[in-house]
Amino acid sequence: MIREILCIYGGMKLSKEFQFFTYLLESYAQHKNTTAGAVLKTLDEKGLTDFVYKMYDLYHCLLYTSDAA
Repeated sequence: MIREILCIYGGMKLSKEFQFFTYLLESYAQHKNTTAGAVLKTLDEKGLTDFVYKMYDLYHCLLYTSDAA
């Protein structure tokens, strides 16, 4: 399922944040054996959707910082 979604990105101009957010939703949903919609609903209910969406830069900053160490 995740590969299918990533293939769709190839023909569209989507922000890196949106691609990352969608990947996180789908990956987490698959890991928890649920749907991305259910995960998104939970994030919305907890008021965390924007927080998670904006984690792209922080995640990648930490990723590359830890590689350099």
